[in-house]
This record gives sequence, C-alpha cells and structure tokens, in this order.
Amino acid sequence: MKKEIEHMSRVAKDIISLNFNSKMTLRQVENKFFQIMRKHKIKQGTKGRNGVLINNFEWTMCYELFLSRIEDYFRWCQFLADDVPKDLLY
Repeated sequence: MKKEIEHMSRVAKDIISLNFNSKMTLRQVENKFFQIMRKHKIKQGTKGRNGVLINNFEWTMCYELFLSRIEDYFRWCQFLADDVPKDLLY
C-alpha cells in the first residue's frame, strides 16, 4: 500500500506542476496529461476476467486533478487579468 501511495504522490506532483499558457490548444493541454500517464504507466482501463473496467481509480483520480489544474489556470488568468483584452478591463 505504501508503494502505491508514493507512486500516486509522484503522479500528483507532476500534474500539479503542469504549466499552461494562452497560446496552447486543447490538444496540447490534453497531450500533457497523456505524457504524464505514459510516464507513470497508468492506463485508463483495467482488464479483468469478465471484460475491461473503464476509468479505473488511478486514471479517474489523475484526470480529476488534471481538470482541477485547468480550472485553476482559468481562475488565475481571470484574477490576474493578464489575458483579458485591455478594452474589456474597465
């Protein structure tokens, strides 16, 4: 159990350290997530005796953290107003 926690901690650290910018496409942002999943060998599904479990726990946890990082980026942009056109500021 301790190994799994340490592994997921490393994955979370990579996701939290992601940086985005206003020039990136959605595909580029998505590819950042996929790179981390490949690095840590996390697959979306898990094969079982009766088929495949889609969106397993590890994937879902990482994906939700990733979405949270994207939301944080947009909130900070709005807060800092660095991406808002000047004619819309006041």
